[in-house]
Order: sequence, then structure tokens, then C-alpha cells
Amino acid sequence: MASSAATIFILRKRTTHLDKKTTYTVPLYPILPIIFIAAYTFVAFSIYADDPNAALNGLYIFVGFLVIYFASRWFNKK
Repeated sequence: MASSAATIFILRKRTTHLDKKTTYTVPLYPILPIIFIAAYTFVAFSIYADDPNAALNGLYIFVGFLVIYFASRWFNKK
């Protein structure tokens, strides 16, 4: 969840050329997403402290889907 929340920075950078009236804005833009990401990171560390196996399984699943994502982007470019 923290990585998906971090994509707001990438999407914001890619859409800077658009008109400011049509672009969705977040109040307190750089601060609010950072707080959100920090909260999800805290939750992840809390889960790891409580049940390391569950946290590692989640991490493996995340890395697996990340590999699938980048592999599909690589194959689509060819």
C-alpha cells in the first residue's frame, strides 16, 4: 500500500504539463502523502514485529507481482 501511495509523486510529475484546473490536487500535497506512506510503513513494521512469517509472505507476493509487472512492460516494448 505504501508503494502504491508513493506513485502519486510519479503521476504528479508526469502530468505537470496539464492545466492546473483539470488536474486533481491534494491538500497539503507533499506532506499528506508522506504521512500516509509513513503510516503504512509503520503498519508493515508492526505486522513484521507481530508475525514475521506473514510479513515475509506479503513481501514475497509483492516482489513477485513487481517482477510480473516489469516483465510485462518489457515484453510489451518488444
